Amino acid sequence: MSKFTESLFGCCSDIKVCLWGGCVPCGPYCLQGYAIKAATKGAEGCCMPCLIGSFLGCIGGAINRSRIRQLLTIEGSLLNDCCVHWFCSPCASCQEYREAEKIT
Repeated sequence: MSKFTESLFGCCSDIKVCLWGGCVPCGPYCLQGYAIKAATKGAEGCCMPCLIGSFLGCIGGAINRSRIRQLLTIEGSLLNDCCVHWFCSPCASCQEYREAEKIT
């Protein structure tokens, strides 16, 4: 098992995602969905991460984070994912997008 290679607070390393995360909170979830769809060759839809993250708050964000961790074999737990999204959801969603984009 590995760890996230991108920093949780490295939001500004990708200004497009930073703006999406700050101005349109569901934006990074949608971008994650497209990255995951490309990585899984269309096996997973791109709308679910956006819907889950937008309507379920930190729980939805934790579910999305958990999916990305499973795809990239990153260590962690659903409880940890929920705490990360509770305290810093915009930073977490930007970090997850940057990680998910590496697998495409």
